[in-house]
Amino acid sequence: MFPGNPFAIALVLLTWCGLSFSQSASNKAPVTPTNEAGSEACSSCHGEIANAYRKTAMATASGPAHDGLTTGEFEHKESRVHYRVYEQGGKVWMSYERSGKDEIHGKRELQYFIGSGRKGRTYLFSDDRFWFETPINWYSQEKRWNMTPAFTQALEIPLNLPAYVDCLNCHTSGMQPPVAGTDSDFAGKPFLHGGITCQRCHGLGTEHAGGKGPILNPARLSSEQRDSICMECHFEGTVAVQQPENMCISSSLEIVFPSTCIILCSRTIPGRKLRRR
Repeated sequence: MFPGNPFAIALVLLTWCGLSFSQSASNKAPVTPTNEAGSEACSSCHGEIANAYRKTAMATASGPAHDGLTTGEFEHKESRVHYRVYEQGGKVWMSYERSGKDEIHGKRELQYFIGSGRKGRTYLFSDDRFWFETPINWYSQEKRWNMTPAFTQALEIPLNLPAYVDCLNCHTSGMQPPVAGTDSDFAGKPFLHGGITCQRCHGLGTEHAGGKGPILNPARLSSEQRDSICMECHFEGTVAVQQPENMCISSSLEIVFPSTCIILCSRTIPGRKLRRR
């Protein structure tokens, strides 16, 4: 529609999504509280499909730490900290310790895992209702523990890595909104269901489950609309904008239902530094 002018395309899409360029890049789009059912609501009628889906990477993208536990230990050379992930007393723990004049010992209870494990996995712990990612990750393809990306040269123990909604939203379902003005303070559970549930791609199925309506089948959509659903998470766009009405505009300006809209434009816009959500 605007050949050779990616800025114009970005402007149209941002306007359509109800944003303006004057909005701060750090502002969080509101997350609407949800009580959506998990995939189990679909299994009574679609048992064979549900059972097959449970084995996929998307379905196992997150969950209770026990269900995705990879035990192990390693010592980070730069910080001289020895990390260990283990189970004890029916709970999952990450301990950290360093000897010497700057000796330190401690541990955190790990409550959720994030990541299917095909490439890697991290864990979440809570401290006074604030949720954080562990400073270490399990790298499946390398079959080893190491520091989380960007902290391989850390000299201290980074225990203050917020579990951002932006990241959790593409690994969990039933994401809950954090307390206003915070990134990772949740009044209750940060999300209701582990993994990507059926509703994330098929839309809310309350009426469908009650026999009162159809449900969206992405296979019957045009390729552009179908891709818009997948690109809610599976696309490295410049910025994604959450839509409170559970609707989104795809790159071709066709409307589909996902809660996040990927803005396709150049990597930078003059005067703004946009961050992918």
